[in-house]
Amino acid sequence: MTSVDASRRLRVAIVGLGMGELMLDTVSASPRAFVSALCDAREAHARSLAERFRVPAVYTDYDEMLATEELDAVCICTPNRLHAPMVRAAIGRGLHVMCEKPLTLDSGEARALVAAARAAGITHGINFSNRSNPAAQYVLTQLEAGVCGRIREVHLTYLQDWLSDPEAGYSWRNSRAESGSGVLGDLGSHVLDLSRIFVGEVAAVSAQLAVVTPERPRADGTMGVVDADDLAHVHLRYVTGAYGLLRVSRIARGRCDVRRVELFGDRASLVLEVDAGINRVLRADAMTGWRADGFREVYAYDPAISTWGGNTAAWIDAVLDRRPMSPDFEDGLRCQEILDAAVRSDEERRWIDL
Repeated sequence: MTSVDASRRLRVAIVGLGMGELMLDTVSASPRAFVSALCDAREAHARSLAERFRVPAVYTDYDEMLATEELDAVCICTPNRLHAPMVRAAIGRGLHVMCEKPLTLDSGEARALVAAARAAGITHGINFSNRSNPAAQYVLTQLEAGVCGRIREVHLTYLQDWLSDPEAGYSWRNSRAESGSGVLGDLGSHVLDLSRIFVGEVAAVSAQLAVVTPERPRADGTMGVVDADDLAHVHLRYVTGAYGLLRVSRIARGRCDVRRVELFGDRASLVLEVDAGINRVLRADAMTGWRADGFREVYAYDPAISTWGGNTAAWIDAVLDRRPMSPDFEDGLRCQEILDAAVRSDEERRWIDL
């Protein structure tokens, strides 16, 4: 593993200042790291953030930044199409990498990045940001303690509504060439990752993806063709024998950012709920006997406290402590294989084995 002197703070560059602005906030708050440089195509936006967070250098060219700055690590938060080339360039300079999800456009690219990161000995992480949520960690501890017994059924839900208006503007997230997949990769990857750590690997999928609004207006007044899915419904079979159902949407009007993982076991069931004002776990043990639902709240975490940056903070510690990161590129690859299989299933109208 490429080592960094743990007695000094990690020198980090952040590339892509959409979601990257959240990483900027996390790294800037860390006592073990500081932001050396920002890189974004929108120079004025980058300079405004650099002034606010006291970042000394700003770039619009990623390769120039890598060639100029003395860095230890980089956070990559660009459109998905740019992940693979940017990660490769960082690995080529021996830099540790945190990358936004999904890792790449397809599993072939992801597999190559896993191999390159291992060969270089860098600490690599992927930002499945829901893993650091204490409510999700509580579910994991309960499953490890065996409270649910054998998981028989899994329901995964992630709903947003920011594209429910047909007049909502076109962006790179609406393009398969830019994103690899639409809501399936953007939101589905989060709950699929949680299901992997809760239940295990997926063995087969059957998917239906849909583009509900085929064109959206660009900022310049032209219309952009939408070919990345607005919603996705995926049936899942797990290696353990559990059956699953995934529902993800960016057109669910009235749903802001709803995440729900329901795990139905032969001893008990657990439900993870995350929404505006809600961050909790429900549990049911007894059968209802046709009475009311038997779920009760067994864990809650203050929803006003953001846990989004926990994954990035853990990556900083992993780099400086010279140990592997979890989740890492291997987790990104496993998730990408599910996404690829789902896209193929939709195209071929059949079950796809992983």
